[in-house]
This record gives sequence, C-alpha cells and structure tokens, in this order.
Amino acid sequence: MKKILFAGAEAMPFAATVGLGDVLGSLPAALAQTGNADVRVVLPLYAAVSEDWR
Repeated sequence: MKKILFAGAEAMPFAATVGLGDVLGSLPAALAQTGNADVRVVLPLYAAVSEDWR
C-alpha cells in the first residue's frame, strides 16, 4: 500500500482561494477510494477550521 501525504496552504472545504484548494479537496479522496493508498492531507490550522476538525 502506498502512503501519500499532501501538504498545502489550502484545501476544500476548509480554505480555498484558487484551484489548488479544489485539487487538494478532491484528489486525495479519489486516490483513497482506489483502496491502494493511505492518503492524508495537512494544512495550516486556520481560524475558519471548525473545532470538529482540529
């Protein structure tokens, strides 16, 4: 199994201003659905991120 870590400044639905947020919101989920990868995403802890995700 592949282990993939995405690190970025934005990811949907938490914070997004340009296309990168859209990609980091959808690509990891699509890769995880294949069942061949352990996928994780890290981004800065912005104030807009709800307590449920902290």
